Amino acid sequence: MKIKMMLCLLFCLLCAGFSMAEEKTYEPLPYGFDAAPYAPKAEGYLPDKAGYVDDSIEVRIEKGREFDTDYMAIHIKLDDPSQIRSGLAGDHPSKTTATVLTMANRFGGVLTINGDYFNYHTNGIIVRNGEELRFRPSKYRDSLIIDDKGDFTILPSCTKEVYESFTGNVMHAFCFGPWLVKDGVAINHDQVQASEVDIGKNKQTQRLALCQVDTLHYMVVCTEGPSGGDSSTGVTIEQMAILCRDLGAKQAYNLDGGNSAAVILNGEKLNNVANTKKRMIGDCIYFCTLIPD
Repeated sequence: MKIKMMLCLLFCLLCAGFSMAEEKTYEPLPYGFDAAPYAPKAEGYLPDKAGYVDDSIEVRIEKGREFDTDYMAIHIKLDDPSQIRSGLAGDHPSKTTATVLTMANRFGGVLTINGDYFNYHTNGIIVRNGEELRFRPSKYRDSLIIDDKGDFTILPSCTKEVYESFTGNVMHAFCFGPWLVKDGVAINHDQVQASEVDIGKNKQTQRLALCQVDTLHYMVVCTEGPSGGDSSTGVTIEQMAILCRDLGAKQAYNLDGGNSAAVILNGEKLNNVANTKKRMIGDCIYFCTLIPD
């Protein structure tokens, strides 16, 4: 009996050792404005445009309908914060623009979405890939901070004092807004302050939000609208906030919407496909793999 138990224990230890040997770890990516170091793997894309999976990133697309509007909730799980990156249409501070699809093809992310089109306006705090591109704080702008741990922090009415009260290491700072969900609480109509950016808070339209659900677990929520040809009415800012909260967002931030809203997977735009208008914008956000070619 003792010999059998010892053999079983030895077998378990060998299995554990084999499992640990098989487990792969990948180095964080260096930040910069060049294309992603490693391209998505063709075999990682799921059938029926349902997402992408490899050892370092998981993208799953869910669809639903609320407020008489179709939406996509794209869940993204990463191994490392460096997999969240920003791409620019042209070298800063140029006013160069491009479609999100063009930028997606250039930067080679697994999933690419539009950014906040910061070169369209002149105020706000802009940090991309760890580099500060603009520092013009404004109380009329809500900022989203992504730190070096990949965590989101919402800074409403982001004055210089509010921004400097943040003690983490800022890798990205966005300045479109407004915030939609903060610490699990959805913004209401009366909390949406006047902004220097026309967000059309009461307009029913296409919208796109970047959200955090948990540690290294993110979500992009993209709604259809009247121009999509699918009987969707579109949503207001308050409805978008409720939708993001109900889908599990702990933090959610409104990015450029309308015809700027774009979700690109495997070289194809997945949202608002009936609308042939292709909005040219200044920046994108993308999620990439850690696995070398």
